[in-house]
Amino acid sequence: FTNINFEKLRFYAHDPFFVKVNWKSYMDTFLDNYHLEAYHPNFRTFFDSRYIESIFRDDFIVQAIHLREKPQIKTSALREYIDCYSKYVGKFPEDYGAVWLCIYPNIIIEIYQCFALVAVVIPESIDTCSIHEYRLVEEQFSQHQDFLNAFDQYMYEIEYEDHDLMTKIHQGRKALYQQGQQHCGPYHPTKEAGQQQFHDYIRRMIPVSLDGNILGGLGASKKTVSPTMDVVKPS
Repeated sequence: FTNINFEKLRFYAHDPFFVKVNWKSYMDTFLDNYHLEAYHPNFRTFFDSRYIESIFRDDFIVQAIHLREKPQIKTSALREYIDCYSKYVGKFPEDYGAVWLCIYPNIIIEIYQCFALVAVVIPESIDTCSIHEYRLVEEQFSQHQDFLNAFDQYMYEIEYEDHDLMTKIHQGRKALYQQGQQHCGPYHPTKEAGQQQFHDYIRRMIPVSLDGNILGGLGASKKTVSPTMDVVKPS
C-alpha cells in the first residue's frame, strides 16, 4: 500500500445503518478469519485468506491479506471495482489486497487500494447496534463517480454476507443464554486470535464476577488476561 497517500484521502460518504445484533457480535465477525472463505466467494479465489499477517497490541489489531498467486474474481461487484481501478490507476497491485485495523472497543478501519472505510459501532440495546460508516478516497479520484459507486457496491456486498453470519451468531448466543447454557472452547491460534484478544480486552476493561455482576467501572482492572502478541504469520 505504498501507493496510497493517506494525507490526500478525502471524505465522500457517510452511511449510517442499524443492525439487529449485539455490538460485540458485530466486532467478533470482523475479527473472525474462519468465515472468510465460507461466506465471501472472493476470499476463496482472489484474496488469500490462508495467509494473513497480523500485529497485536493491547488495544488494537492490524491484519493484512494478500492476493492469491493466480487471483480469480467471483462476483460482479469486485469486477467493477477492479475494472475502475484499471481504468483510472492501472494494473492492480499484487502485494496486499486489504489492510484491516480494529481499535478496541468499537472502531474499525479498512484500507483498500485508493480507498479507506472507517466504521464506528455504537451499542443501542442488548440486541441492536448502529453503525456509522465514513468512506474516503484519494483526492485525485474523488470526481470519478463510477469509481466511487463501484467501491461502495463492493463494500455493500461484503457487508451483506457478514450480516448473515453475525445474525446467526447473535441468535445462537441469545438462545444459549435463555436456556442457561454457556458453550465455549479453545481459540484457534491464528484464525481466532483477534477474537481472543478482543474478548480479553472486554474482560480486562469490564471485569465481571462469577455470578455475572459487573465489578467496578470501565478500566477498573488493569490485569492482562493474555500476553501481548506481536506479528503472526501463519504458515
